[in-house]
Amino acid sequence: MPVHEGGGPPMSLGQRAPWARSRRKADPPLSSGTFPCRARSRRKADPPMTGQATGVLGISTSGEACRVAFGVVSGRPRDLASALAAARWREAEDRRGHAERIFSLLDRILGCPGLSRVGLVAVSGGPGSFTGLRVGMAVAKAFARFGKIPLVAVPTLEAMAAEAALRARRPEGVMRGGQGRRGLAPLGRARAALYVPFIDAKRGEVYAAFFKPGRGGVVQVGKPAVREPTALKAGLPAGAVVVEEPARARTVAALGFLAFAVGRRADPDRLVPAYVRRPEAVEKMRAGLLKRPRRRRSGRHA
Repeated sequence: MPVHEGGGPPMSLGQRAPWARSRRKADPPLSSGTFPCRARSRRKADPPMTGQATGVLGISTSGEACRVAFGVVSGRPRDLASALAAARWREAEDRRGHAERIFSLLDRILGCPGLSRVGLVAVSGGPGSFTGLRVGMAVAKAFARFGKIPLVAVPTLEAMAAEAALRARRPEGVMRGGQGRRGLAPLGRARAALYVPFIDAKRGEVYAAFFKPGRGGVVQVGKPAVREPTALKAGLPAGAVVVEEPARARTVAALGFLAFAVGRRADPDRLVPAYVRRPEAVEKMRAGLLKRPRRRRSGRHA
């Protein structure tokens, strides 16, 4: 017997209601093996160019000190100055060891919410201290893997040169934090034509690279290399500025945000520090001054 309610056409018992059919069509299709929670986690990997606020964590461990910074970047900054000014940064550092202090520093700047506030991790990619680079990158890669957070590696020498160029361009400071201006100490000279950052490479040598001022930052000229500092300084052209002050963690974070905004992203499973040269133990083994350790055989012995 047909079922009929209201003024619509009669409907049989096995027939589906029209409103039920329209509701099923409105449901979003899900591919096989796809779950809504996984889809939500993938959205964090999209470049933050929508203008919404993004929590950026910066980790800098390439030098003697362990430095971390966190800030929520809002808007669409296009250069280092605007990226630094777009957030109120919290920063901490400790010179008593990287592995021993990095987690306490992170806890200090992130607080109780922890990684839930972080939408991007930027880490110093080297060159620098071998141990420091490994510690900082291991922590950043762990956050990226288990927190499903995008990861960007920022070259250490580039961060130093960019900060020096910004300091020369705006000697009064680049930050507007809650109370007054907080920023960089002036270089005491006009913007240079060439910036040459130095990092101690031990054994009487330095890691060095050349950078020219560019639109919104600096542009690298050539590749980083290990050089003898006295000879390098003697051969620099007039107007070149040697930069030996390490970059702040907030600068690493801001440069990481700018890189991620244009589509750069590191794979945590493939990312390794840019050491520039081999470790001393490897060089000694190649020169025959150190024996290679024997590998233990597994299984049955002949």
